[in-house]
Amino acid sequence: MEIILECGSNFPKADIVQWCDPYLIVKYTEGGVAKSFKTTIQKNTATPVWNNHFECLTPSGQITFECWDWDKMNSDDFLGKVVIDVPELTKLEETIIYRVDLEKEYEKKRKNNDLDTTITIKYRNLHYVETTPQVIQTMMTSESSMSSSLRGSSRSIASKKSDQQIQLEIEEGKKREYLKGYLPILQGFTKKANFRLLFSSDLFPVKADVIAQKIMMKRNVMTLIITQSGCSFGFYNDEPITKDENGNGQVINDKNGFVFSVVGPKQQPLKLNTINPKDATFCLFNGIEHTSGIVLGVNNAFYLKEDMTVYELNTIQKSFDATVKGNVLLSEYFPSTFPIAKVFMLQWM
Repeated sequence: MEIILECGSNFPKADIVQWCDPYLIVKYTEGGVAKSFKTTIQKNTATPVWNNHFECLTPSGQITFECWDWDKMNSDDFLGKVVIDVPELTKLEETIIYRVDLEKEYEKKRKNNDLDTTITIKYRNLHYVETTPQVIQTMMTSESSMSSSLRGSSRSIASKKSDQQIQLEIEEGKKREYLKGYLPILQGFTKKANFRLLFSSDLFPVKADVIAQKIMMKRNVMTLIITQSGCSFGFYNDEPITKDENGNGQVINDKNGFVFSVVGPKQQPLKLNTINPKDATFCLFNGIEHTSGIVLGVNNAFYLKEDMTVYELNTIQKSFDATVKGNVLLSEYFPSTFPIAKVFMLQWM
């Protein structure tokens, strides 16, 4: 495994005159031996960019990422850390944004105290890169017809995995650019600094079973729906998405879940907190019993259908702290059913 320590965001002020001189120390176990790696020091910044990397061929147990502030005159200051289990990589590479658990004295000294301090780490599966061509080459040397058939299947599968990974990376980059106008608002809603793309209707069909593969058992997931006019709305769940007795994905009693609407410069963004946590229940209709054509919904708020339309329920004004007259999601007198253009599922960190 190759570990690339890419960057950090929203680091706290740790120096009297300047801001912070961040670096990371990575502690891990390789072959039963404790090891460590230290990044370069980035001077006077809350958004360090390291792009340092090292190889860890047989990691085990946990990996600790310690965040430090370099000090010229005194001992360096420990800012906080991230502790994770060694990730099981099933793809060529994966980038993950982690929230740093800051020391208490630095929690109120962040560049923006409404957002988390984060570090971005990329993992590259060296085994995947090196062995796939060897497997294909070995199968190409076989003379039996069965091996020939398997060879073709293996090449196809390997190619699809690689192509899909490239597709997802390109898509996430596009969506970051596409959503850049929304990001400050969404960051304010979630109190989190960054996201990763779990699902995009530009890549996958809008079907409950497809979305379920991307979001089940994950928390901090945002359903973001874009209308044909560029307005957006959706739902954010703080609790993990689990299965009910019928196999549907659901979030129950999410006290921090909320409906939101971002309708453009003529209307202030709306964050609609639930009056009763039970009304914030999110449901993904991928189980054995559900209404045909409905993909997902938020109790007493809205439903999304496979035909790329949304139906807003008139109970939304009674169940959420909405003060807008007429259609709440778009803040205008629209029909209760209206067409949409895109659906994204984002996991915030």
